[in-house]
Amino acid sequence: MNVPLLQVRNLTHSFLEGEEKVHALRGVSFNANQGEITSIIGPSGCGKSTLMYLLGLLDQPDSGEIIINNNSISKLNEIQKTQLRNEKIGFIFQFHFLIKELSARENVALPAIKKGEDSEDALERADQILNQLGLSEKLDRFANKLSGGEQQRVAIARALINSPSLILADEPTGNLDTANSEIVFDLLQRLSREQNLAVLLVTHNNQLARRCDRFISMNDGLIVD
Repeated sequence: MNVPLLQVRNLTHSFLEGEEKVHALRGVSFNANQGEITSIIGPSGCGKSTLMYLLGLLDQPDSGEIIINNNSISKLNEIQKTQLRNEKIGFIFQFHFLIKELSARENVALPAIKKGEDSEDALERADQILNQLGLSEKLDRFANKLSGGEQQRVAIARALINSPSLILADEPTGNLDTANSEIVFDLLQRLSREQNLAVLLVTHNNQLARRCDRFISMNDGLIVD
């Protein structure tokens, strides 16, 4: 039986836009299980980005609870949240945010080095992950010399370097053509099963969303499906 890695309970969040209070999330609840991809889909402004921001522990919800590995985030201080974010959560974005002056392997190793790992060990593990993702011949290629699909695979490798248990993927195929979108999705699906990861995938691609293990549709800050 798949185990909930992430539990979201009645999450609410609002912010001021000028003088108007915008209710971005109005009571969102769901689970994301280990070994599965959970997709979130909905129109622009429905609350998807706000939700991902909160799940990445980058802001505090107005109310509700986020539970990761049976630990309630509300009980953690900022130092503990930062440690949890660095060790347990991997981020993949629509824009890969690779450093163009660094090679593929250097980009992947960077989060581990920043966490305090020996640089040689981090680069060796980066090589191993990139090899698994089919980039063994591009290890020393500078990021801006890679194709769009290759850059996104490097970004996935970077998200995996610290061995997270939760992957937050925000429109990871948004800038890719159909063929590369399929490659990236198949890769995330394989990794979720092989490494028992909980993957949360925000996408506008209905076809990919429907192929996920779980499907969540949002509108106006609520889950509607």
